[in-house]
Amino acid sequence: MTIQALEDCLISVADYKDVFSLVNTDQELTNVVLLNFQKLNQQNASRIEALISGDAMAKYQWFLKEYPNLLNRIPHYHIASFLGITPTQLSRTRKMFSQQM
Repeated sequence: MTIQALEDCLISVADYKDVFSLVNTDQELTNVVLLNFQKLNQQNASRIEALISGDAMAKYQWFLKEYPNLLNRIPHYHIASFLGITPTQLSRTRKMFSQQM
């Protein structure tokens, strides 16, 4: 898997063993880790469902709902790639979406 930062960001790195040894002894840390894993799992499930079962319009609408602030912040070819459609499909979908509004 490759991850590319499209904007300036801060990356935190932690050793898996060290974090989970603390999780077993600190209830507050356990709760934080569990909440974050649950959130990440829900996001992944939502994305997988949208990408597998939706057409280009459904994928675009899902993207707008999940990431409303990203549309004008990153290049559209990255959005198309993320959604598993071509940039041309994204362009056509955006046009159809704007005509429906």
